[in-house]
Amino acid sequence: MNRHWKLAGVFVLSLAYTATAVGCSKTPPPPYASEQSNMLLEQGVQAHQQGRYSEAMYLFEQASAHYRSIDNQAALALTLLNFAETAYLVGARERAYRVAHDAADLAKAKEELNLYWRAKLLLARIQFEEDNAPHALEYVEEFLTLYDNTSPLYLNALILRADIAFQQDANNTLWLEQVQSMPTSNPLYQARVLRLNALYHVAHSPHLAEHELNAAHNIYRRLTFRPGIASTLTQLSELYATQARYDEAKQVGLRALHVRAWLKDDHGARQLLLHLASVSDLQGKQDWAEQARQLAWQLRIEPSQIRNPNFLDALDKI
Repeated sequence: MNRHWKLAGVFVLSLAYTATAVGCSKTPPPPYASEQSNMLLEQGVQAHQQGRYSEAMYLFEQASAHYRSIDNQAALALTLLNFAETAYLVGARERAYRVAHDAADLAKAKEELNLYWRAKLLLARIQFEEDNAPHALEYVEEFLTLYDNTSPLYLNALILRADIAFQQDANNTLWLEQVQSMPTSNPLYQARVLRLNALYHVAHSPHLAEHELNAAHNIYRRLTFRPGIASTLTQLSELYATQARYDEAKQVGLRALHVRAWLKDDHGARQLLLHLASVSDLQGKQDWAEQARQLAWQLRIEPSQIRNPNFLDALDKI
């Protein structure tokens, strides 16, 4: 039985649940232990596909515990990586990084190269977003040196390489052109490429960037892919702010903020609150800006507040 599932957002990922990946361990497992582990893994995949990320993470944790108990290292690596990639989508970067590192070590020991590089590229993406581009670049360049194909993993690496290139030199379109030349029929990848295009077009062709972001947003909405929706709305808000379209920037940014709150993404919500505070300052609305900064500070001190359904109500009362 094969089951493929796709992830995207800031980083597009492709995961696969396969029966061969969860084969027998070296020692005989307890009766039905392997079947129960596989069932939990599959349920986690299904929960992820349906956008129930917290439930997916819980199921992956349960499956991981079962695979440890029967010493199935290959399946454990797969499940840990699924957990890490899901955690990354909802902004739990530290946990995603730690678990992805464990998955990479296990995959390397079991010579599961595809899993190993999936984990390494996730680590690279997190490092890049934590302002450690040189370290991220090492992983990406090593992968691109070893592989040259049209697989989803290869496209992931190209997208990350283009992101790094933009940060280093916004006029360097070499890697962007390579991404654009890659054939793909997957709508999540198409949306991610549109967002990458927009990143490069903001400075010189803002109207084109806006069109590309709206197109990406429409794809994500059609698929009900909330991490992508939030990321695209954030890019749109930032674009509007550079054009002094502050009312639109605030409106779109608030929509992104509520999606991040729905995802229970305290990191993404905190960044958006600070962005919206800056926009409000430019509007001359200092009271609103101060309230947004206070909420961002509260999330920094106590991230679990993002789970309070009334957390953002204070913004609506100003």
